[in-house]
Amino acid sequence: FMLHIMTCLEFPFPNAAPPSIAVNHRATMFHLIFPCIIYPVFVLLFVVIPFFSIFQRRERARKSKLPTWKELGEARELLKKGGTANRLQALADAADVIFIGSGMGSLSCAAILAKAGLKVIVLEQHDVVGGATHSFEDGGYEFDVGVHYIGGRLHSPSSLVRRLFSYVSDGQLEFTKVNDTYDVAYNTATGDSIGMTDSGRETYARIIRHFAEDKGVEGVAEAMERYRRFERLGVRAGTIFFLFKMLPPTLTRLLYPLVEGRWLKYGARPSSEVLSDECGMNGDDLGGLAGAMTYCYGDYGVQPSLAPWFLHTLVSTHYRGGAFFPTGGSSSFAKTLAAVIVRNGGHVFVRAPVSKIMVAKGRACGVVARGVDMRAKVAVVSGAGFRNTFGCADGDAIGRVPLVSPEEGGVKIREMLQGKSTHISSAVTGASAGAVMEQPKDKVGASVAMVYLFVGLDRSDEELNIKAQNIWALKDWNHNAAMKAYLKMDLPSDGSRLPSLKDFPCLFLASSSAKDGDWKRRHPNKAAMEVLAPIRPEWFAPWAGTKLGNRGDSYKQFKNKWRDLLLKALYEHYPQTEGRVAFTDIGTPLSNDFYLASIKGEVYALENSAKRFLSSDALVALHPETPLPGLYMTGQDTATVGVVSALFSGLFTACRISYTSFFKVVIGLFID
Repeated sequence: FMLHIMTCLEFPFPNAAPPSIAVNHRATMFHLIFPCIIYPVFVLLFVVIPFFSIFQRRERARKSKLPTWKELGEARELLKKGGTANRLQALADAADVIFIGSGMGSLSCAAILAKAGLKVIVLEQHDVVGGATHSFEDGGYEFDVGVHYIGGRLHSPSSLVRRLFSYVSDGQLEFTKVNDTYDVAYNTATGDSIGMTDSGRETYARIIRHFAEDKGVEGVAEAMERYRRFERLGVRAGTIFFLFKMLPPTLTRLLYPLVEGRWLKYGARPSSEVLSDECGMNGDDLGGLAGAMTYCYGDYGVQPSLAPWFLHTLVSTHYRGGAFFPTGGSSSFAKTLAAVIVRNGGHVFVRAPVSKIMVAKGRACGVVARGVDMRAKVAVVSGAGFRNTFGCADGDAIGRVPLVSPEEGGVKIREMLQGKSTHISSAVTGASAGAVMEQPKDKVGASVAMVYLFVGLDRSDEELNIKAQNIWALKDWNHNAAMKAYLKMDLPSDGSRLPSLKDFPCLFLASSSAKDGDWKRRHPNKAAMEVLAPIRPEWFAPWAGTKLGNRGDSYKQFKNKWRDLLLKALYEHYPQTEGRVAFTDIGTPLSNDFYLASIKGEVYALENSAKRFLSSDALVALHPETPLPGLYMTGQDTATVGVVSALFSGLFTACRISYTSFFKVVIGLFID
């Protein structure tokens, strides 16, 4: 190739005779450009493609011999292996990377690093692996806690999300596509409903038809055209946001000023402001069109007036191509990823709470778990969330010791996000008694808390005609006013009064059994449903500090009232379930605090408000590579909300720890 180029350029070879004819420059340029095209194509066709094909066949042959999520069964050795002090002591100096928590971010990052040859140890404080993706069984039923549906065109072989799931699970994860109309937005005030389909074009056509034709509202089509334009701009801003997470923090700081103007206009700007100023959808104008476009604000946990535009657009476009559910239930995530970790020489332990991140000479060097000092040769990765790692100013957090002590850099990192006006009480920092300071609110606080109703039915979904879709029961189309009024409600501290169904800004109702393609094999002639309602965690404050199972009769009575209220909502939307309920259970913010180590029952860790994304300091504070050397973060706090976001946060963290893992992932995505 080089000889050909040198010949075309008439490179003076040694002892070469001078040219005897005039040079045809056009022919020379042709002979110069032609090989630049032909030779790379030749290499691609006869070297690169055959090379990848061979590796692809070998990889598929290897994966075909591995146990699937179904063959793993309950996987007790994978999901419930206890981290006793003796087991941890035996591995005190064996790890390259130690993970705190076993959510999707930690498991995906650990699987990627384990496949890159690093020795990883995952430490989970709960008695089962999975974080918010775990499931539990009770009363003969199986319930999924935090996974309700996933997008990302998982049915398409070209889907990056599908390929990454395949890489971290060794191809053993499977997904079931839910109903084409995966969401139904129901306006309780008017009784109107709009079905959201796997086709964005069809969904928009339904919305336009509902408001323009059925309601006779003018200007809907024009507003929707403007919405589509700004939706594309919001998605592009979201892409830039995720690219920043892969870059070193220093480079993120250097590049941020170049995109700050565009980012603040199309990325971090509040959704309601974009809808009003740019799309002409202002509050109740156009029949409440803005409310229909933001019906799924519960997916990111804040009303449109607080949510950044890029986050809304990423969530609303996430289900283009359909919604999916993990076959075998949400525990399939933990089963398959933990199997990859163990298969590559790693360890996953439950009942192994981490009490401290050790710092030596200004670098994170290990953790203390069950009183055992465990050293990490390469890195410590916290999947416990920003608030647990660096502390928070909430009064509820008094007594909760952050994993990184203030003296070792915790306060400095925290102030990058929260500002210097907030602080942690001495009860948290360990100062002397009597020196507790006033507790201001954090700039970016906890995300929404919820009450969960888990329902077991004595008939199958087919018998009861329950579809594999979700219902968003909305108070009306004005989500900002509905949520504001709801959060101002001041209920009696004795739990004697609850909100009415008309007070709820939104309710989420769904059947996990209808979405799970393997449910009928595991639980024949049964169905499982969930009802989720946002609440103020202060409503459960009278029982804060009590222990699980010993919260008293008043707590049980309070839970029973919530059960009856949410059952009423279930019967309104699924009247065929009345008389078929065989089991119920209620999950509260206190349940979340115990099982998921949250602080105020938050379900999405940090609040996903625009304030969280407004500066380079905030981006760096929530970067996978923290300002404390040797300490990394993963999970929803380093990216955004959701299972897929946590999956990619694991990838970003792994790439910052090991460039080898990044190249292995790239190759793995191509040969999958």
